[in-house]
Order: sequence, then structure tokens, then C-alpha cells
Amino acid sequence: MTLAELVEDVMARLAEESNAYFAEDAIKRWLNEGERTVVRQTRILQDVLETGVAAGVAEYQLPPRLWQVRLVELDGDVLRPIDLETMRRIGGSGRPTHYAIWRNSLWLHPKPASAWPVLRVFFYAWPKGMVNDDDEPEIPEAFHGLLVTWAAYRAKQADQDMPAAQMLYQEFQRGVLELQAAYAEDQAQGTLVREIWVPEGWWD
Repeated sequence: MTLAELVEDVMARLAEESNAYFAEDAIKRWLNEGERTVVRQTRILQDVLETGVAAGVAEYQLPPRLWQVRLVELDGDVLRPIDLETMRRIGGSGRPTHYAIWRNSLWLHPKPASAWPVLRVFFYAWPKGMVNDDDEPEIPEAFHGLLVTWAAYRAKQADQDMPAAQMLYQEFQRGVLELQAAYAEDQAQGTLVREIWVPEGWWD
């Protein structure tokens, strides 16, 4: 479903039960909020950053969509997390064995003494967000209705209709549980991450 279609569905659902008016911008904001809520609860969106490591360079930019690192690999070896203070106190250079996250950057420890061709950061991602009418959610299409339910829930909150809001919230949470179950089944069958994010200009 497109953003325009989702807005129409929200308006239709609200019109069945209330004469309250809600601006389209508010409905779009609630739909995007709903997708972020689904993603946060299910961790269904996963990406991987793949880049190379340069000698003497410890800091690597992380994509804005990242909200939690899942796994870091350097040429197939898994790196372990380390806190930034410990990393700076120890110092040194060599083959990296650890990493730290600071200010949307990944820091390798020890500092790379030479170049390595493949650094992979597997991470849980935020949705890109819907802006244009033809934009679509990134969650599976079968669960796009969850966003309509969330938007209707937020509208009922704004309308001070708390009993109706509570019913919609419970409906939303049941749908999230169904999505989690469906996603777990897909993962058990070997579903992998969707895409590779490469830092802009890396190959220039």
C-alpha cells in the first residue's frame, strides 16, 4: 500500500466511528510513527554496512538508519565490543579485535596497522520513512494494516476517546505478535539481510 492509500484507509476507519477531523499531515506522522513502533518491537528491518579498512584509520561512519549493532566482522573474524574509555586508555595498533560505537561512528581497536578489504557491520535499521504519496512502508505488505490501526489509535487519543484508543492499541499489539511469529518462521528458514549500505564516496 502507498502512503496515500494508507491515509485514505485511516480516514475511512475514523469516519465510521467519529466525525472528528484530523489533518492529513497528522495522519501521515502517525503512520510513520506506527512503522517505527513496529520496527522497534520486532527488529524486522536489518541491514549490513560493508566497507574496507584503511591503514591507520580507526573511525568509520555508520548509516543514519542504524539504531542497534548486531554483529561486526573483519575479514570473517567477529569483533567484540569494548567501551570507548578502555579503548582510548589501551591504545596501540595492529589487527583490530574490538570495536566501540560513538557519535554515529564505529571505532576499531586497536587502530588498524594495515588495510583489510572487508569490514561488515550487521545492524537493526529504522525505516526510511514515508514522505511522498507513492512511498510504501518497508514492513511486509501483509501487515501494512498495522499502521492504519496505530494511526487510528493515535487519533482516538487526540480525541480523548480513551476506551476506543485502548481497544485499538490492543489490536495493534496482537498484530505485532503475529508479525513477530511470521518473521521468526522466516528467519528459521534462512532469510538473510536485505541490502548492503556503502558509504558515499568510498570508491571514488
